[in-house]
Amino acid sequence: MWTQDKVLYYAKNPLDWLKDNFEMKIIHPWQIEVLNDLAKYNYFAIKSGNGVGKTAFLSLAILWLMSTHPMCRIQCTAPSEGQLFQGLWAEIDI
Repeated sequence: MWTQDKVLYYAKNPLDWLKDNFEMKIIHPWQIEVLNDLAKYNYFAIKSGNGVGKTAFLSLAILWLMSTHPMCRIQCTAPSEGQLFQGLWAEIDI
């Protein structure tokens, strides 16, 4: 059961939230670094190549924010509608 204390703890410790709520087989070092930065900074950008885990990371970041920051607003953009619906939203709909 989630208590207010647990939500406040996870809001400051997104890596613990990830480990406690998902069975991740591979977490890349850059994902851990950016995940920890999420608790400190209000925004971030990720730029990299294909197949490095950006979409998976972004879906987890969105789920973490929604779980730990009530009434949050998250803006997501992509070069095409298909990338949002077939990529990011599909990944979130796990």
